[in-house]
Amino acid sequence: MKEEVVITGGGGRIASIIVEYLSNEFSFTLLDKNPGENILEIDIVSEYDNLVKLLKGKDAVIHLAWDTKENWRSGIAEPNNIKMAENVLRAALKAGVKRIVIASSIHADNFREWKGGELMTVDKIPEPKTPYGESKVKIELLAKEYAEKGLEVVCVRFGGVDKNDEFRNEKDYEKIWLSSKDYANLVEICLEAEEIPEGYLVLYGVSNNDGRIH
Repeated sequence: MKEEVVITGGGGRIASIIVEYLSNEFSFTLLDKNPGENILEIDIVSEYDNLVKLLKGKDAVIHLAWDTKENWRSGIAEPNNIKMAENVLRAALKAGVKRIVIASSIHADNFREWKGGELMTVDKIPEPKTPYGESKVKIELLAKEYAEKGLEVVCVRFGGVDKNDEFRNEKDYEKIWLSSKDYANLVEICLEAEEIPEGYLVLYGVSNNDGRIH
């Protein structure tokens, strides 16, 4: 029997990669503020009780929902992004969901100025340089709090993901690119791992690129 997995932000391009690669392994329920084919409409910020109902009986949640007004370029912080993550974590705990995979970002740390001779690891204090990165760090800390309450949570600091696997015209993109296949494989591993050590894990999601620093 397939595991039942909810994806928030289910109408987005990143969610479509998961569905394309993993629909034979998992049964997905897609949630999004904007309804569509096979996508249930919900405002995660204001419909907490409905969210709890939708999560009951599910095995895992992949939290991708994000107000894209806040991104690493914009310099804007959108508080609802943190509120969405908090509501998903709180609802999952109440609904009895075992595991949450949360989309963090390499922007949670200052990778652009990394001077180390070794690869970056997640075991040092993050140094975000944008409101977007700061929000991701806050969400990772929220996740840790809820892991201590009983959830299993994996926060993945994803690199650059493009549904068509195209390189963007961005500085350092060749270092941080994450292929669609690697992205899907990583999510699958996070869902299928027998256990999450101590209930909480932060990791980087970057393909084995030439010159990679993670």
